[in-house]
Amino acid sequence: MELTNEEKRLFKVDKKETFDTNYIEEYLLNIYNIDNNEEQTHNLNVTLDLIKRMIIEISNKNEFGITGNESYDTDNLINKIIDEKEVSYNELLVNFEPKLYKDSDKLNKYFYELTKDKTFKELESITRSFDGMNDNFRAYFASHFTKLVDLARELYYKTSEKEDYEVINIVDDNNNTNNEMIESETTNKANNELSDDFFKFDDWASDDSWMNEIIEENTKKNKEETIINKETLTEYTKFINAIDPIIEYRKLGYSIIRKLRKLTNQTKLKEFYSNEEFMKMFNIIMEHDRTKCSYYFHGTQCVEDAESILNTGLGMARESLESTAYKELTKDEAILYERGLGGEIGRDAIVIINVPKNSNGEELNVVTKLDNPDSIPFVQSGLQGLNSKPNYIVLPENIVGYINKHDKKIVFNSKYYNYENINSNQLSR
Repeated sequence: MELTNEEKRLFKVDKKETFDTNYIEEYLLNIYNIDNNEEQTHNLNVTLDLIKRMIIEISNKNEFGITGNESYDTDNLINKIIDEKEVSYNELLVNFEPKLYKDSDKLNKYFYELTKDKTFKELESITRSFDGMNDNFRAYFASHFTKLVDLARELYYKTSEKEDYEVINIVDDNNNTNNEMIESETTNKANNELSDDFFKFDDWASDDSWMNEIIEENTKKNKEETIINKETLTEYTKFINAIDPIIEYRKLGYSIIRKLRKLTNQTKLKEFYSNEEFMKMFNIIMEHDRTKCSYYFHGTQCVEDAESILNTGLGMARESLESTAYKELTKDEAILYERGLGGEIGRDAIVIINVPKNSNGEELNVVTKLDNPDSIPFVQSGLQGLNSKPNYIVLPENIVGYINKHDKKIVFNSKYYNYENINSNQLSR
């Protein structure tokens, strides 16, 4: 099959007409993107058009009758991808219909009405559910991706007249297979020479049983062929034609998710800042002279972990405090801070560490070597590795306290070296 000039450019076809099929996978990966990168979109479309042309060529050779315009019923496809039962556990996400993805105005209106007067926890629940549901589009791509890459490579081999070695495995409607082997004279000679060298090697290695096993394994032909028939080619033609609309549905879903997250954050800040007692204590614990010290913020997985750190210190796998804490968060950032697979780290509590500075404004070291790793409770945060252990520690005297976001409270550390001044500050207010 003759490639276009653009296909030759994208697939790095050289003067010898060598085609690197690895680019097929690279460009097809762009189906997962949700941004509007023009170059990536172009590369994807060129690759899909090439695959479709190859499908049609194979179809014409075998009289399959595939035109390239085959397509799914879009409504049924969306219903298949977005299983309403999967989100029914969230009673807040009510009366959602997958076909809403086909109309941005209706989808936006649905979520506008749904989210009015909701608490931030309710909004979080809605966002997580819709995010998971929208991710089904990515999962749908994933279920077809590897097979499409393999199919594209196999189609290229079957439509290329320049391949040295080609196995054509066409299956007709009666499941009869017609195998043809095309092998060039050059390849034949090279294979014979390789075979001679291999058996010479076999002669002197035959006394070693472990080597014989390797030889036996390496002589096996493990090539797995992609079965190509009318049903397969028709199915993947439909899939190719569905990629563009699915990408657009997925983008629309992500635009809604971004709006939901923004609304959730705004509602969360509003709820926290409207709590006068919390804000009074929050302002006190966040106050510090940045010319004399820096504050570092360490998110914990629960309130109990934060309480334990106040008593025993912050255990760390690595010596750098920045491996497990963020420097100088704002009030908004401290309230909104959370990470981890489920956002569990820092969602309920975040510990504040004071790092003093010298007269030159340089931070002093508050991290010391931990002689006995078993001497303190230690929860792996993920930033430092999932199989880590505490090798270092920040002692309680450098820990100001923690923000209890779960109960909207501030807990000051009585072991903190400047606790008396903070305590006096509390009383004076």
